[in-house]
Amino acid sequence: MFIFLFLISGLFLGWSLGANDASNLFGTAVGTQMIKFKTAAIIGSLFVILGSVIQGSGTTKTLSALGTVNAIGGAFTVALCAAVIVMIMTRYRLPVSTGHAIVGAIVGWCYYTANPVEYGILAKIVGSWVISPVLGAAFSYLLYLLIRKFIRSSRMHMLKMESLIRVSLIVIGAFAAYSLGANNIANVMGVFVDSFSFSLNIGSLSISSTQFLFFIGSLAIALGIITYSKKVMYTIGNGVLSMTPEMAIAAVLAQALVLFIFSSTSLSNTLISAGLPPIPLVPVSSSQVLVGALIGVGLVKGVQELKMKMIGNIVLSWVSTPVLSIVFTFISLFFVDRVFGIQVSSNESIPDPGAQAGPVASAVTYHVPVNTTHHFFLLALILLVIAFVIYIVVLNKRNYGKARAEGYRQAKQNLFSDCHKALNDIEVSTVQLENVSLATRLEERKNQLITYSLNIGEQRRYLELISASIEEAIKAEGAEEKIRLLKNQLIEIKQRMSFSGEVDEIYRQVEQAHMEFIEKLNESNPHLTNKEKKILVLLRIGLSSKEMAPLLNISTKSVEISRYRLRAKMGLHRNENLTQFIQSL
Repeated sequence: MFIFLFLISGLFLGWSLGANDASNLFGTAVGTQMIKFKTAAIIGSLFVILGSVIQGSGTTKTLSALGTVNAIGGAFTVALCAAVIVMIMTRYRLPVSTGHAIVGAIVGWCYYTANPVEYGILAKIVGSWVISPVLGAAFSYLLYLLIRKFIRSSRMHMLKMESLIRVSLIVIGAFAAYSLGANNIANVMGVFVDSFSFSLNIGSLSISSTQFLFFIGSLAIALGIITYSKKVMYTIGNGVLSMTPEMAIAAVLAQALVLFIFSSTSLSNTLISAGLPPIPLVPVSSSQVLVGALIGVGLVKGVQELKMKMIGNIVLSWVSTPVLSIVFTFISLFFVDRVFGIQVSSNESIPDPGAQAGPVASAVTYHVPVNTTHHFFLLALILLVIAFVIYIVVLNKRNYGKARAEGYRQAKQNLFSDCHKALNDIEVSTVQLENVSLATRLEERKNQLITYSLNIGEQRRYLELISASIEEAIKAEGAEEKIRLLKNQLIEIKQRMSFSGEVDEIYRQVEQAHMEFIEKLNESNPHLTNKEKKILVLLRIGLSSKEMAPLLNISTKSVEISRYRLRAKMGLHRNENLTQFIQSL
């Protein structure tokens, strides 16, 4: 039963991979609220499991060829050290590769156990670390150009386009999750393949140890996606380049294509059958590919969009991870082997790192010589690992709670800032409106003063004409001439008192402002005279009989009589008000 407990370190590494690398799949889609995190986590987990079980064997063979970890204790230590390195890097929010950590741990195991390192395989893996981000950049560059051209040339409605982008993010995220599981399950469970033997038969269904390892490893990755995959989203989604859904489609699809290419056995066999060199089936870094893809998208938008300092930090973490993993694994293997007495290799003898060169009579060992304590230390080590895993999970949950609280506080602060800014904008707009209103009133007063000045001038000229006409009548010799001149002047004064031109202009402006009312009036009462229509129009704008009398050049009593006749002509009852009736039309 102890052998299954050794798998805890591999499962912990799978959880770390899900928390670190798998956050790249739906980070932008969730960050831009195109899809919910719950939906993204379920889809990502399902397709990671499918990719691991269906297509995960190709990269596992390459990783096993680098160094065959042939003891379960060694596989446990290698996986645990890689997981710890990944967790430390994730703690500092650096998108480190699980593949870098596990390769460094395997090399450290080979150095400690004196097993040969297949440097040809190592060169192939390191070469893939260089080529994969370049391919990711090239693919994303071309894909983003095509997507941007499609969006700009499409006449699709905005809501339909948004729905298409959302579906595309889900489909491409599922494909990327499948490719991630197929390519990276070797990093999680590859070291256990040569040291773990297990078979399970359920009726006619036979499950091999490799299939079992891939399945439980993929479950651990899925658990990492669900519980802790938001941790590195900010660095990948916004730390390198501010992302949009269109950019995310290009970047994640480019990542999925590169991962699929380096894990597809059928594609490699197709090239071999065509007489072409095969594709190396190696576990590549999904974070590495995605950063390369983001750089490709950034090249389309312009180099100034890239955050070169963040890219430099990420590259430095990629270089330092294998070195740290080698050193940490070497030291850990020493304690596991020499202190706890757990076999880390099936070799008969492991060279003592502290032994001097030359013939030595007896090797110096550091493990506890009491055989009865072996199982105690083994159990203590496993319990220590379990406690460490629980501590990390609890610590991460606590940090996640703090991050949520900080995010909530920041959201409230942002909301307060937005409200304060909105209030300032409203205040500025109010002041501007008041200034505009004041300027308008000043302009109206200015126009009124100009009008008054013109009227005063006109009235003065008219009074001068009257004065001259009266003087002329006074100076006339005959009485008939005087009477004639005074009659002409009286006629002219009465014509001036009619204001017919001004009244007609008032009617014209009112009719333009109340065209709908005029049309309804003509339809309902076509028998009305023009004078009656004028009275109704003046009632419409709220004038009283006293105010209408000078405009109509009649007395107030005549206006009242006309209103009474209009009530009868329009068939209104005695208790109905003519003004209210006209206002309701």
